[in-house]
This record gives sequence, structure tokens and C-alpha cells, in this order.
Amino acid sequence: MRKMRIGALLLGFLFLFGVGGVFAARVAHIKAKPFIVDPTESGIVSAAWVAQQGLPDRGKSNHALYLAKDGETVVDAKAGARIVGAAGLVFDPVTFVIGFDFRNDGWSSAKSPRVEVTLTEDPATTYFFGAAAGTQTPVNADWTRVSFTAAQATDADGNVVAMPATGTINSILVVFDEGTDATGGTGTPGFAYLDNLQILDFPAIGKPGNVLKKSPRTPKKPKGPMSPQGPMEPQGPMGPGM
Repeated sequence: MRKMRIGALLLGFLFLFGVGGVFAARVAHIKAKPFIVDPTESGIVSAAWVAQQGLPDRGKSNHALYLAKDGETVVDAKAGARIVGAAGLVFDPVTFVIGFDFRNDGWSSAKSPRVEVTLTEDPATTYFFGAAAGTQTPVNADWTRVSFTAAQATDADGNVVAMPATGTINSILVVFDEGTDATGGTGTPGFAYLDNLQILDFPAIGKPGNVLKKSPRTPKKPKGPMSPQGPMEPQGPMGPGM
């Protein structure tokens, strides 16, 4: 009888967390992975998460995403971050929110830093969201928050373009490619510190590593041990009927 009880418990465990998966937590995750593109090996671009340069984080690491182009804008080079895990995300007019916080001493213009979005329905079209073209609100004396809706998408020349009301994400990039000679923006050209990247309805990305979002369809786990047939009945030391 002891073996039977152990077997029932094992079946219940598999049902909860294994093959059944009915009550297993389903999560989606994204993260911002820094990158540089420098085909001429100019050495003027940098991208990295750096500690103690951003807004407060849990754990007091205070990370910020540092992007820099220490040279002329005309040089074919850019820094940025790829939103890993974005491909396949579905959006609608409510969930489409793009944004980030930027430190006021760094560069901010209609082109850099910016977010670039492509959709699986039309991957050849890139939608641009430049910092100066979004809705800006102060975070504190040193930081500004910028956010975008789908209606604020532009093309590479800054012309407003219509995004579909719903769609599926193909890719999301954060890009910085204006150099130390840039004009027409605010702050010091050549670098930017970003924090709290807002990607759709996920929690903001404020440091390296995954940001998780639990599925709203995830049912709550029942309390107490379960078997496939329901709650296990209390039994005596030798089992029922013994």
C-alpha cells in the first residue's frame, strides 16, 4: 500500500507540473542585449549595461544602458540593444506601448536614441520612434521619460506613418547612431544613458537579465496535495481497509 500511495503522489506531481501542465505557471520573458554595428572597425561605438549610472533598481545596482558614438555621425556605425524574446509577441491598440527613460545630460533628438520595430506581417517596413518625437514627462531633475503609441510611428525621415492596429512583432531594436557632431537635439551629443525600457505590456527593463510577465490565463495552483482524481483523502497508517 505504501508503494501505491507514493505512486499516486508522483502522478499528482506530474499532473500539476509536468505533462498535464494545467496548473504550471506560463511566463513570457524579454531582455535588452547590447550590440554594436561597426563594419569599418572605426572603434567609435559602445553599448553596455553599466552599474550605478541609472535610476534605482532592486538590489541597488542602479543599472543604465550606455550607448555611445564617439565620432562623426556620417561614420557607418551604431550602438544599441536588441530586445531578445520580442519576436512573436502580439499587440493591439491597448498593449502597444514603447518607451524608455533617458538621462538629461546625454543626447536626445528625433533620431537618437530611438526604437525600431518591424512586424512579421511586413518585415521590410521599419517603424521608428525617436526620443524627441515621443510624449515626454520628467522623472526627476536628471531623467525624462518618453513614451510612444502606435500613432506616433515615423519612417526614417521623420514622416508619420500608419501602423496596423494589431500585429505580431518581428523585431525590436534600441538604436543610437548620431555622433559628437550631431545638432538639433538636447543634451551632449555622442552618448546616452537609458533606463526602464518599456516594451508593450511587460514590466520595464532596467538592468541586464530577463524580465518576466506571467500569463493572465495562468490558473492559480490549488492548495494542498492533489491527485489526478482530486484531493487525496486522509488515510490511516496502513491505508484504507487495513
